Amino acid sequence: MQSVNQRALNAVDPVCGKEVDNTTSPIAIDSHGHCYFFCGKECRETFEKNPEAYSAGKRKNWLTRYLERVKKVTGGKPPSCCH
Repeated sequence: MQSVNQRALNAVDPVCGKEVDNTTSPIAIDSHGHCYFFCGKECRETFEKNPEAYSAGKRKNWLTRYLERVKKVTGGKPPSCCH
């Protein structure tokens, strides 16, 4: 298990996917035997509400999250053609 003190300099925030440098943003949590790093308080709080959604096997990249939001907004229908 990696402790909070054994941080990598370049980690990825599991919530938003941003690269985090622990020397400038030292927000971290040990959860399920893994050390997670966050870009800010909001991402940490989101993670704490549902850590299982952000486990290593379920991480989503920015494109997946974007497409999910588009699907939610459009109801799953493709956008109308502009022609």
